[in-house]
Amino acid sequence: MKIETGYKAIIRDMNLDFDQEIYDETIQTYVFSDELSNEFKYDEQVHAAYVLFKGKLKKKIGFNFGLRAEQVYLTAKSDNTQNIENNYFNLFPSARITYRVRKGEFFKVSYSKRIRRPRFRLLNPFRDISNPTRIRVGNPELGPELTHSAEIGYNKVWSKISLIPSLFYRHTTNVIQRFASFDANSALVFRPVNLGTATDYGIELIVIGNLVKWWDFNASYAFFNREIDARNSETDLITSNTSWNAKLQSNWKLSKNTTLQLTGNYRAPIIRAQGTRQAFHSIDLGFRHRFLKGRATFGLVLTDIFDTRQFGFATTTTEFTSSGIYKRESQILRASLTYQIGKRFKTSIKKGRGNRRRRR
Repeated sequence: MKIETGYKAIIRDMNLDFDQEIYDETIQTYVFSDELSNEFKYDEQVHAAYVLFKGKLKKKIGFNFGLRAEQVYLTAKSDNTQNIENNYFNLFPSARITYRVRKGEFFKVSYSKRIRRPRFRLLNPFRDISNPTRIRVGNPELGPELTHSAEIGYNKVWSKISLIPSLFYRHTTNVIQRFASFDANSALVFRPVNLGTATDYGIELIVIGNLVKWWDFNASYAFFNREIDARNSETDLITSNTSWNAKLQSNWKLSKNTTLQLTGNYRAPIIRAQGTRQAFHSIDLGFRHRFLKGRATFGLVLTDIFDTRQFGFATTTTEFTSSGIYKRESQILRASLTYQIGKRFKTSIKKGRGNRRRRR
């Protein structure tokens, strides 16, 4: 049996300063606006320690048990508000058991607990009125999401292709979503809240192929049901629907040192506590060339080559219906040049046995 321990710290000290001026007709110039400006100071410390046990029982059964302890200290301050403090401690257990049937074939059962901490922009109580019909405001009392995940899977590896079907179950508490309501001035305000719980369960299929020397691929498809229970917020809403995701990554080896990669993603519409998130899709293109005996690497990545990556939401309640599409700058070309100094380390990863899980 092997024992592994470690410690990790994340320390963030941010200052978000947003200044805005308005035009004053009387003096014919722009003047600073206290009402539309904001300074948000954010200090977060995450301290985590873990222990991991790995081993085998006889020759067919392998196990992996771990525990991570995490302490978070968070303080924040926005204009005209008191200091915000949110300190919390959590334990995150994990377990994985595998049963080897024969070479290249095994079953696995796993469990893990994960955390999703709110981004600092969601905590800022400043009212963003850049769009007066859809005002956005943060929530300094927002807590983290906690997710319990369980999975039963099967791995089968042949000479040129691998098949990995699995059943999964995921239960999340303190789900973070924006909740829409009208304020005293009848303006529509979107505020992030911890709605309640979300439960996903379904099936995923991963296919990994290396049919010829110059081409390999990794394809995945997940079909699942989602249930949202938002009865602890301002509504007694319970809703559910089915959805699916798909991803395909294809690699072409143009030469010994040159590789071309194409990645496509699609996510079908899915429910939210108030309405749905619309479908979105995108395709990315990557290029890599190694030279100088493999020590130097030149890379090019073009994200969202067809400029289709956008996020649409439809909000529906008994009082109103609202919809919107958010489009960020996603069609970006990035170039990189790296050079490796010192000894090179090679890692051998058996096909079908690597960590190929992705967030659904």
